[in-house]
Amino acid sequence: MKYRIGIDSGGTKIKASAWNEQHKCLLNVTSGPGNILLNQNQTLKNLSSVITQIKHKLDPAECTQILIGIAGIETSGNAAQITADFNQTFGIPTNVINDALLALINGLEGQDGTLIISGTGSVIYGRQGKNLPGRRLGKFAWRSRQCLQNR
Repeated sequence: MKYRIGIDSGGTKIKASAWNEQHKCLLNVTSGPGNILLNQNQTLKNLSSVITQIKHKLDPAECTQILIGIAGIETSGNAAQITADFNQTFGIPTNVINDALLALINGLEGQDGTLIISGTGSVIYGRQGKNLPGRRLGKFAWRSRQCLQNR
């Protein structure tokens, strides 16, 4: 049975899931923190751990793709290198994006819409039609509030 792995690598923990082609969740696993800016080596170890756990429980030859959303990946500037490393290590086509874009993709489930995160770091992403991603506004919560007020 073919499946894909989706991973949310956030500051508190990493959550990974394997999904079949009928969009049924086959398996969930978790690991420690996953913010690449706070501890790159530990984040990469934790990511490898969740992928390995899934591959031990499901047939690795049936995995068709891995999508990883990593907190801090845009700021680190090493998404391409991490993508290449995971492609080589696991032999499965892998894409690395930031965790906010992953949240947008998951939350909208193919529909148009907007994701606004307003906290220590703030970001706004939008999707209209096939256009992804929207615009990243920066690290100040007031920008998110300002945008909402002018809606």
